[in-house]
Amino acid sequence: MTPIPAGSVVTPSGPVDWVYGPGGVLIGSISPSGDYVALGGSTKTSRLRAITVGDSHLNNGFLSNGAAQMVSFIVANGIATVVNQSGFPHYLTPNSSFTLFNNSDLTYTSTLNGCCLKVLTTPDNLTFTFPATYNGKTLPDGNYSSQSWYFILYQTHLLDNSWYQWLNNFLGRKLVTVANYALGGSISAKDVAILPNILVGPDFDIAFITTGTNDINGVSTLAAALAAADTVYANTKKLTDTFTALGKYCVVTIPPPIGAAAQAGFTQPKNIALASLRNRLLNLGRSNHLIDTADAFGVCINGTSTNGDFLTGYTWANVADSVHLAVFAQIKLVKNFLATTKFTALFKPQFNSPVTVLEDATGYPQTESNANLQVNGLMTGAVAVGAVTGVTGTKPTGWTPQAASGSSTHVLAGGAARYSKPNSNSANQGLAATLVSTWSGTASDTFVSWLPNFSANMVGGKWYKYSIDVTNIGGATITNVGNITFQVYLNNIINMFANRSLGNNVSNGVPLDAGDTITISTEAFYVPAGVNFGSLCIAMVQVSGNTTTGTSSLEFTSAQMRVVDDPLA
Repeated sequence: MTPIPAGSVVTPSGPVDWVYGPGGVLIGSISPSGDYVALGGSTKTSRLRAITVGDSHLNNGFLSNGAAQMVSFIVANGIATVVNQSGFPHYLTPNSSFTLFNNSDLTYTSTLNGCCLKVLTTPDNLTFTFPATYNGKTLPDGNYSSQSWYFILYQTHLLDNSWYQWLNNFLGRKLVTVANYALGGSISAKDVAILPNILVGPDFDIAFITTGTNDINGVSTLAAALAAADTVYANTKKLTDTFTALGKYCVVTIPPPIGAAAQAGFTQPKNIALASLRNRLLNLGRSNHLIDTADAFGVCINGTSTNGDFLTGYTWANVADSVHLAVFAQIKLVKNFLATTKFTALFKPQFNSPVTVLEDATGYPQTESNANLQVNGLMTGAVAVGAVTGVTGTKPTGWTPQAASGSSTHVLAGGAARYSKPNSNSANQGLAATLVSTWSGTASDTFVSWLPNFSANMVGGKWYKYSIDVTNIGGATITNVGNITFQVYLNNIINMFANRSLGNNVSNGVPLDAGDTITISTEAFYVPAGVNFGSLCIAMVQVSGNTTTGTSSLEFTSAQMRVVDDPLA
């Protein structure tokens, strides 16, 4: 496709979708093949490469609560050999991906610090190798045994801790995180200082920037808070100026309010400074079609508080910091961001072909290209549940519900899905499994899982992605869905999970309004030849009880296992 010259006035001819940025500015187009073409003429895939820059609001989605494992490694002749020092299996396979961190390298001078890398070999379950070269720069030969080095499975993402990770999930994991330069406790000056090292790291399309909380929270007078806000704005603008000059898209998070639990008696001056910063960052986003703003301050602040504290339930509970967002607030921020931005116009659909009648079938094989490998992915049929504690009703053919005791759970199969993906078979728009849960009191947690077997239809040496849609079909906002977890087992070990329960501090609910759908999606994950396909994919929903009696109704549709492209190719 011919690139669109910058500033051109264009008239569509043929099946081309024009892409507009904030303010209605034309920024590119999508070709019939689905490639995104920017004004400058560079072609990008639908899975755009992203980096994260800032503080714990971004970093916690990668390094938190034991998800990362300490490692030492030796580099020789450009190849790094890693021994997992924690003594736990690494769960990696050749060609799979992981992210490497060094928390002592605060300026990210190490060539591989923060980068997403590919595995070469896995001699045993505690050892693996990878290339020590990135963008033409190689880590010098030597012993890297510092306990500050960590790795984390690339396909493991902690939704509970990061609005960025929730955003990526709402987007169907279309963002490829190629590097994380966010560090807990950092200030905006650090983010500017590491710019040279970011620019020689992995190439990217979008920079997510969340910085400034620690600048403003670290002072003790109104004058100092206002001065800190000036510094944060200047440093944020340095970042966006640098990235946008290179044609990179920027998403700047406006820092959330600072709650009273963090700074008793001094939240008002700090939040006055944050409000001033918010106005300038909003204007910055309006000034450039390559900059978007995610307004955590506007979404989370309690407008009736004289201090400008968090809204109730929007910050971590039982933790005296009051600066980090709980899950409820993170998803509210994502929904607000997606409703007010042109950001999603940068992406083509995850799967171009609609769901077909074959994906309602209880058998296999399916013959169309990019077929859904999930047998009965749209949950046709209705058979008796059988003797399952806490579960009544019927179940979709081939699916197995499980539940913990403590509340009344009904799994209802069959019936047209109210919010299914488009189905090319007009006589059947897709069916659903409906979970109706009731609870009473605080001790009534319910766990329900379905174990659909897709493994017999998988082929080694390919990348895969699994997803399922969850919709609130009740009439009221559901705030009690504590965790929605996805796990993929390969060789009988967890290779990927899409959420992690961190207790009530963070996982305080998923704010699904009536009719809201969230697509729970895995990262793309690699399955090498020779892997045991006898494992299962588990979709689990935890409905947390509260002090009252209530009922929730959730609909599960469009369970899909698809072959996808290598995300780091």
